[in-house]
This record gives sequence, structure tokens and C-alpha cells, in this order.
Amino acid sequence: SFTTNLTMNYVPSMSDCTPAQLTSNSPVCAAEIGSYTTLDLQGGWDTPWKSTVVFGIRNIADKDPPLDSSAAYDGTLHDIFGRVPYLRFTQNFN
Repeated sequence: SFTTNLTMNYVPSMSDCTPAQLTSNSPVCAAEIGSYTTLDLQGGWDTPWKSTVVFGIRNIADKDPPLDSSAAYDGTLHDIFGRVPYLRFTQNFN
């Protein structure tokens, strides 16, 4: 049997405040980090010899994440690796 999966990953936009702005009495954050959406595609095949072969691509469009006000990526929120192909083989011995 064959399987396919398409996954959408979405990180909404957010304000880009510094720690000093967050702790002040009236924080004003004019800068904003834009939203970020990527698509992942995966296809699999269950072989007749009790194994599974999966091929996939994360971030199909090779989209770069948005930059913050210091022109850096936030690795805690965004995947910074770009397009990533992968191949997985699983063998079942039962």
C-alpha cells in the first residue's frame, strides 16, 4: 500500500520586543516578526517483505524564516534549515 501526507506548519506574526521594553511600564513595540508558513510532503510504500520505505521533503518551497529587528532568525520558533529531503527505511521482523 502507498501513503502520502501533506503537512502545513504555521507560526503567526508577533511583536518584536526587547526584554527592556517588556519590563517597562508602557512597552511600545513597533517592530513585528512576520508570520511563517511551510509545507512538508511525504510518501511511503509498505513493501511485500514487511518493511516500509518513506521519502519526504520538509519545507518544499525552501522558504526562509522571517528576521527579527536585529536581522537574525529565531531558532526557537522557526526551522532555519530550509528544504530538507529525507529517506527512511523500517524493517519489521515479526
